[in-house]
Amino acid sequence: EDTQMKLIIFFFFLIFFSSPSQCLRKIHSSEIEEITSNKCLLLGLHDDNELIMFVLRELEVVFHNENDVQIAALVNDSESSLILENFYSDKVLTEIIFYPKIKKDRTCLLMSPEPANIAKRYQGIVSTGVLVDYLNEHCNTYRTSSGSLTSAGLLHQQIMNNQFRLQKPS
Repeated sequence: EDTQMKLIIFFFFLIFFSSPSQCLRKIHSSEIEEITSNKCLLLGLHDDNELIMFVLRELEVVFHNENDVQIAALVNDSESSLILENFYSDKVLTEIIFYPKIKKDRTCLLMSPEPANIAKRYQGIVSTGVLVDYLNEHCNTYRTSSGSLTSAGLLHQQIMNNQFRLQKPS
């Protein structure tokens, strides 16, 4: 009976105190274009770096309510080797890369070539707070390190909720 109680407490602890981000999304390089067609992507290149993976899991929790941001780790396979080669060509260790959301050209009615999505090497400090600020700046989001909206984000949300509303004809 004592063992049963310990198991119940253990499972209770797991359910209520485990982070929903324990399983960081892992993507193949072939998925990058599809993801960045409607989201910014912050991508960890090596899942063996525990600090980077810890920070990425924290960021996943912070941005889980944000539709325009994806946090992920790259699956290390033959398909991803080209990405890794591109970011190690100058012998600088790169752990995180950022893909901005692809902006579609809406100025011309003629078919334009598909825009290329250029990855940016992240070279700043690897901490949750600094990366939240980086993503807010580059993805037009308004999150705090705890995942809540900043005051500017709350104002933005209020404006967007009151904008572009059409009443249904009666």
